[in-house]
Formats: sequence, C-alpha cells, structure tokens
Amino acid sequence: MNHKTRLPLHATRVTVPGGARPTPLQALVGINSEARADWDEWLRSHGFPTLDKIGQHIPHAGAVYFDMPWRYPPRADDEASTRTAGRFAEWLRIRA
Repeated sequence: MNHKTRLPLHATRVTVPGGARPTPLQALVGINSEARADWDEWLRSHGFPTLDKIGQHIPHAGAVYFDMPWRYPPRADDEASTRTAGRFAEWLRIRA
C-alpha cells in the first residue's frame, strides 16, 4: 500500500458497465457460421442471451459479422479465457 494514498501499488481491474471493451482481442464471426452456433451454445450454457440478442454487428468486405474476442468460444478447461469471455458477454448484454 502506498502510505500517502492508501491505494494498492499495483493496478487493479475496474470494470465500468457499458464502458470500454473488456478485451482488445477481436475476431469476426460469420452470422450463419459454425462458430456462431458454437458461441450461441456457449452463451446459453453460461446464462447469457444468444448473439442475435446481444451481438454487435460489424460490416466487413460486403458482409456482416459478429464482433467477438475469438472465432470460437473457449474450451471448458481454459479458465482464464472463460472468465474473459464471460466479461465480454456481460459487456455485450449491457450494451444491447
């Protein structure tokens, strides 16, 4: 602790609802793709609405995609990526 400010010396993560994107990673997921179906399944299994309800549309090269942190959702055994995906999904839900 810094004795002058009583704040931790190391940065802590502060999440502002609807604020900045929670991860800089970006992948375009096709509207009718296998990846989209996998994301919808992952979202439902983690208590979130599907991409048609919360997804952000990104136009690219004459087509429309969903903006997601990765093309496919994280594996069940990847705890760090699962937390990141959960934060991202919550951010999407707040912005929807």
